[in-house]
Amino acid sequence: MKTASPQRRRVRRPGFILGNGLIMLLLLATVAYGYFGSVTHQAHQAQRGVVGLNHLEYIRAIIEPMQESRGLLTMGRQADASRSGPRLEGRLAAVDQAFASFLEYLAKEQDPLGLAEESGVRHQEWRQLRAAHDYSASERVFEAFTAQIARLLTLHRRVISSSGLDLDPVADTYNLVQILDLLLEMALEPNGQIRALYATLLTAPADDLQMGDRILGRALLLDIVSTRLEHHAAMVLQARPDLAGSLEELFLTLRPTIVQIRDLPAAYYPTAASTPVDAQHFFTAATEIITAGYQLYDKALAAAHDSLEQRRVQAQTTLRRTVPLFLLISLGTLALVGWGLAAWRQHQRDTEDLRRQGFFQALVAETSTRFLQAGTESIDGVINEMLRATGEFFAVDRAYLFRYTTDGEQLNNTHEWCAPGVPPQREQLQKIPVAEFPWWQRKMREHFQAGQIFTIPDVDQMPAEAAAEREKLSSQGIHSLCTIPVAVNQQLGGFVGFDSLRLRPCDEVQTAPRLTMIANLISAGLEREALERELTVNAITDGLTGLYNRRHFFTGLTTQIKEYRRTHKPFALAIFDLDHFKQLNDTHGHLVGDCVLKEFATLLREGFRAFDIVARYGGEEFIVMLIDSDRKAAAAIAQRMLDTTRRHHFACNGESLRITISGGVVDATEITAEKLTPEALVDQADQRLYRAKEAGRDQVIWQEAK
Repeated sequence: MKTASPQRRRVRRPGFILGNGLIMLLLLATVAYGYFGSVTHQAHQAQRGVVGLNHLEYIRAIIEPMQESRGLLTMGRQADASRSGPRLEGRLAAVDQAFASFLEYLAKEQDPLGLAEESGVRHQEWRQLRAAHDYSASERVFEAFTAQIARLLTLHRRVISSSGLDLDPVADTYNLVQILDLLLEMALEPNGQIRALYATLLTAPADDLQMGDRILGRALLLDIVSTRLEHHAAMVLQARPDLAGSLEELFLTLRPTIVQIRDLPAAYYPTAASTPVDAQHFFTAATEIITAGYQLYDKALAAAHDSLEQRRVQAQTTLRRTVPLFLLISLGTLALVGWGLAAWRQHQRDTEDLRRQGFFQALVAETSTRFLQAGTESIDGVINEMLRATGEFFAVDRAYLFRYTTDGEQLNNTHEWCAPGVPPQREQLQKIPVAEFPWWQRKMREHFQAGQIFTIPDVDQMPAEAAAEREKLSSQGIHSLCTIPVAVNQQLGGFVGFDSLRLRPCDEVQTAPRLTMIANLISAGLEREALERELTVNAITDGLTGLYNRRHFFTGLTTQIKEYRRTHKPFALAIFDLDHFKQLNDTHGHLVGDCVLKEFATLLREGFRAFDIVARYGGEEFIVMLIDSDRKAAAAIAQRMLDTTRRHHFACNGESLRITISGGVVDATEITAEKLTPEALVDQADQRLYRAKEAGRDQVIWQEAK
């Protein structure tokens, strides 16, 4: 086959370029049509988004006074009505006025989002609620108003959907709107419910024993929402760095606001003398905090308004300027060919970056949701899955989490993911003494305080003072690594690391924000796990002595009775009471009494076996379930406890006290199977304890009276 000569190729080249130039002109016309259509669509969407934000502003104006009215009504049933009556009427009138303004706005604007009918239904429901005027029971008032607010929150979300504010998850406006929705539904509404519930509890402390649990549930929700708000704030800053100041102000105010409303009930413990006053003071303080929260909402709403307005103006300006620009571009067709190729390549890179960014955002969102849903038994699986996903995303060889021990003197590799073919190291990286690696420890603390990632591009180039660290890393075949400190309760709790078994520099500009998000997610998960464990421990132990509480003891006793019926293995109960404890309290004071109770609890822990269940039954009474022990063996152990207590010197508040105890012992064989219940066993042991008291104290009764 013959080939064309160089001369003939030079002759054809201009025609080749011209032909491609003409094709490019056609492409430009097509692109111009699509581009102008896109810009016009953006302007329309921005305008529709502004309309949606106007709707949100009206709905917010309805919800705020309605929340305060709910609190005043639920509190006012037993409080002094003269204090809240005028204020209540003012807030109810504010709701009426806000509804009227909203409906007037919809009529004036000809219902741009098609929500006039639903808004009218909400208004009609409110009028019916007002007309009923049945405010005799705080619980019904609370439920009725809360249901009405929930329907308004649904309308709030529907406005966001109808106005297209949720269509672009990469845009700053989308994340600002998510912040608005989260603030209203998951921060301000739980705050308002806490305000109403606790004010009711203050005015009628004995009304509802479960109200404290309801308040706690809403307070825990406030801790969870801050993580999701910070995630959306990070997304906003990627698109709008100029909003950094506003968002920083938002969260600097939000965090203390959440802490204040969560901790406020502790400052208003109900007292018999001043319950109404305390309720009024609490309500006023809570209202000030919630008002500050609504000010945050207004700031985020204003930022969203500003963002959409900028997009609308920018789109209109682009339309005015782009027509002559495209005419000029069409005249430079030959140059445009090369530029178009370069632009196409850049577009491919940008598309890939956006794809990776979207994938990472989805990963973060999914992991965040799993952290919120995970219990203490499943959080390890969530962390392992996140390490796998992020390790694959960054294309590293190993991803892991190290955690410091409680005393901060050792490190443990608690979680690890390895790429296929990479040997795991987790088993060999346990109980690592921190003191043996001072350079690493110093660097980790410096980067933790600065909020920066810590990278080692080349392990072989580490400084001489890091010889121990270099040897440890080299022994694992690591050439490059990147780590980020993890905070637990604002302290350095560990770090997340990513290893490469080949030289691979870390792009800190691209990697740092993503690693920070990962570290924040793990930090939030670990803090939530610690909180749940603490709540679990508090639920089953006595706060003063650290022993199991009465409720947990009865749970264990019920289980043991079922086991006894199945296997007939013996077990016994021993109940103890401190002799003359009231006299000791009256003589030496309650602080000394508490000290004696704690020391006696220590004697009980040391005097019984690890698998026996030791609990504080109430006051100065303690109870023990002795597993695999009959009555005679249990009585001997109980007598030994009496002797130990009698000899012990209780050193409390500079005094050395001597006390005695009395006890009663019973075992499961003494009660027939059909009558064997936890209550029957405890009652039998308690009767024998009473006999020991009647017989002169300082003794154990373990048999029936003859």
